[in-house]
Amino acid sequence: MQENEISEKGTAPTFSLEKAITAPLQKWAARYNAPMNADDTGYEIAVDDSGYVYVAGKSLNPDSNYDGVAIKYDKDGKLQWLARYNSLANHNDAAYALAVDDSGNVYIGGYTLNADFNNDFVTVKYNRNGVRQWVARYNGPGNWHDGIFDLQLDAAGNVYVIGYSYARRSPNTTISFALPTVSRVKLAIYNLNGKLVHTLADGEMSAGYHHLNFDASGLAAGVYFYRLDAGAYSAARKMILQK
Repeated sequence: MQENEISEKGTAPTFSLEKAITAPLQKWAARYNAPMNADDTGYEIAVDDSGYVYVAGKSLNPDSNYDGVAIKYDKDGKLQWLARYNSLANHNDAAYALAVDDSGNVYIGGYTLNADFNNDFVTVKYNRNGVRQWVARYNGPGNWHDGIFDLQLDAAGNVYVIGYSYARRSPNTTISFALPTVSRVKLAIYNLNGKLVHTLADGEMSAGYHHLNFDASGLAAGVYFYRLDAGAYSAARKMILQK
C-alpha cells in the first residue's frame, strides 16, 4: 500500500492514495452433528492463548431432550474432546456461557430442567481433557425458571455467574448471584432513561449465593435494567415489568 505519494506533473502536485484490500481467507471449518442428526446449536465461543477453540451450546439426545455441550478444537480445527451434560432428571439442558482459565479448565453455564419442569442455574467445570470436575445448580426461592446469561472468571479462578430468577406472578422478583470470596457489591436498578430507581445492595458481602428481592410494586410497567458490580466483575441485564 502506498500512502501520501506525491508526484510532480508540471507545476501542480497530485496526491495518490492506494489501499490494498484482502478478502478474508477461511482456514478451517468444523461441524458437529450429534448421532440424533437433529438440532445442534452453538451459543458461545472462546479462544485461548494457544489457539485452542471452545464452543458451548446444546444438542438433542436420543430421548428428544437437549443436553448441554462443550467442545474443544485445536488450532487446525481438529476435535480434541466433546462433553455432554445431561441432568439426572433427563430433561432439557443448555449452555449459554463459556469461560476458559489459564490452566485450560473449561466452565459452562446455562440452565437445566428440574423434576418440577422448571429451569435451574447450572454451572459445570471440565478439566483440560474434558473430564467433568463438578456441577453446581441453583433453584431460586420462587421455584420457577432460573438461568445463567453470563459467566466470568477472576485471576484466582473463582467463578461468577449472573442470570435471571423468576418469582411467581408478583411485582417482586429475586436477583441471584454467587460470590466466591468476600467482595464489595453494588446492585442497582435503572429505568429506560438511565435514571437510578432503586439500590438493592451497596457494600461488602460474604462469599456464597445471594438472593436479593426487588419489589417493583411502586413502579410503572416498562423496561428496567439492573447492574451488578462485584469486585472486578460488572454486568447489566434487562428486566420487563408487566402489570
